[in-house]
Formats: sequence, structure tokens, C-alpha cells
Amino acid sequence: AMLQRITASLLAVRAQLLDMAEAHAETVMTGYTHLQAAQPITFGHYLCAIADGLARDCGRLLDAYPRLNLCPLGAGALATTGFPVDRARSADLLGFDGLVENSLDCVATRDFAAELMAGFCLVTLTLSRMHHDLHLWTTAEFGFLGMRDDIAGVSSMMPQKKNPAAIEQCRAKPAITLSGLVAFVAATAQTPYTNTRQNAEALHHFRDSAAEAEAALELTLVVLKGLQVDAERMEQAAAQNFSTFTELADTMVWDGGLPFRAAHSVTGALTRLAIGQGLRGAAEVDATLVAEAVAEVAPGAPPLPDALVRAALDPRENVRRRHVTGGPAPAETRRMVARARRQLEDDTALHAARAGAIAAAAEGLAAAAGGLAA
Repeated sequence: AMLQRITASLLAVRAQLLDMAEAHAETVMTGYTHLQAAQPITFGHYLCAIADGLARDCGRLLDAYPRLNLCPLGAGALATTGFPVDRARSADLLGFDGLVENSLDCVATRDFAAELMAGFCLVTLTLSRMHHDLHLWTTAEFGFLGMRDDIAGVSSMMPQKKNPAAIEQCRAKPAITLSGLVAFVAATAQTPYTNTRQNAEALHHFRDSAAEAEAALELTLVVLKGLQVDAERMEQAAAQNFSTFTELADTMVWDGGLPFRAAHSVTGALTRLAIGQGLRGAAEVDATLVAEAVAEVAPGAPPLPDALVRAALDPRENVRRRHVTGGPAPAETRRMVARARRQLEDDTALHAARAGAIAAAAEGLAAAAGGLAA
């Protein structure tokens, strides 16, 4: 039941991310590497990436289910019993897919817990990395995102504050789920391969890790539904840095005939010139300044026409041109969202089938028990 709840929450978060990714397939923003402005992408492209990461996390938990859903009943203390019990019948009535066959393995193993706890840790890790970005982008210095009042915290002292408390909570979750996994392994290590109280003690950490993963997913869904996206500010910021300069270097190769090494050097010199003149980003760079950088680094190379420079430095045009598979071009993002939705539908159907099998088993057990009572 616990794994089914967590899987259901994962499916809901993935669905929300994909809805938002499609809605923001054309919301241009700066993409960052090393927390520095890198190249323009879209908010939809970013959200689709997070959805893909969570799809893998979800897949790990779905894949673990067949190993988890095996019945140890009938193993006894470690050597089964002399009574003629039908272990396969018991497993079937309880909704299991089969048996943990070896009776000693039944009482000794707890590897299902370690496997699932590793899965919970990876779920919270993916969420935490997303919340790191959301946290940054809600600051006034970025101003990309806001939060509805009903999901934000307030300062007990400073009335003007609106604190992203739920985001902060989700950022901390991987430390808790990882500590649970480490504690479980430490409590289980060097125990004999049989029944022992140390194994039972270790399972406390399993329950705690599951609860933390479930809480992180529920909080994340609330946060995503309460985000306020400032698309205008995102695109404006992408024009106020130098994230489009890579496309300018590519244009020098395609249209200016320069080898990329030379184009790279020219663009580096252009960055230095722009900063030296106090320019606030690529939007303030013109063909004259580009020609100055070309003359400094690659004298004799033909200058780029103003129209090519303007197109290369336009964040929206940068995004449009990146339609290679997996790129941020709106059409490509929408294609990836459609692909991810098909996977989500398959995962949802598998989750529902398992829930149905559990419910059917419960009905069968009740009927069998009723027959005995009669």
C-alpha cells in the first residue's frame, strides 16, 4: 500500500510537470551551467527534463514491485513446518505474485527495503535539485517565479517577506532519505543470514524514508500548482546576459567562414569589449562592436551583416534554431512531452493493474474466508 501511494504521487507530479512543460514550450529563459548564464532554453524544456528524471525514478520503483510482491508466509522460524500448508494458495489469496521460495531466505532477507530506500532517495534527490532551481528563481534578483500566498510562508518579524517554505523543506529531503538508507545498511551489516532482531530494528528506517519521500512528492505537487511564472521577465533576462553569444560564434562559422576556434576567440574578445563598455547584455551589442572584435582577433575576416548579428543574438531565435532531437525548440519540446505522456500512460496503466489485482485478491480472500465460516 505504501509503495502504491508513493507511485501514485509520482505519477501525479509527472503529469503536472508535463502539463506545465507544454504550456511553457515557448517561454524563453536562460539556461545555466555552473550557475552561469549559458544558452537560451525554455521553461517547458526545463520542466520536461525534470519529468524525464522522475520517470526514471518511477521506473525503478515500478521495476522493484515484482521482487517486493512475493510471499514469505509458511517459512516458519526458518525451516517451514511439518503441517501440510499450501504456500502457493496462501500467496494467491493474499494477492502476491509468487513466493520467496527458500524458507531461510524468507526470514533472513530485507533487501527489498534497501532497494526501495535507494529508490526513495533518488526520487527526493531529483525533486531536491529541481527545488534548488525553483528556490533561486523565486528570489527578487531573478524574479522568474512567484508563489501564491496560500503556499508561501511568512516571516514572524518582517512583514514584507514571502518565504518559499515548502521548497526549502523539499530541498532537505534527500539528506533524510539517504541517512535512513545508510542507517539501514549499518544496522543490517554483519548480521547472520537468518532471522535476527537487528533486521527488525533496521526496518524503522524504511518506514521513515517512505514517509519522507511521500511527503516530498505531495509538497512538490502543491508547489508546482502554486507557481506563478513571469514569462516576460524570463525572456527579458535572457537578452540581458551573453547567453546568445554561442549562436553568434556558430554564425561566424556558418556565414562568416571562420573556423570555430577563431570564432570562439572572437566571441571571447567581444564579451570582454561589451563588458568594458558597460553593456548589459547581448541586446545592446551591434554589428559594429562585433566587427571590432573580428578585426582584433581575425584581421581580414569579412564583417557579419547587422541582420545576421541581430538574429544570432535574439534569444527566441536561438531557441527556434535548436530543433535537434532533445533540443529546446518549441516543436521539439512538444514532441518530447507527447512521448513522455505515452510513457506516463503506460506506467499509470501498470499501476492501476496492480491496484486492481490487490483489490481482486482481497475480494477472493473474503470469499474464501466466508466459505470457511459457512
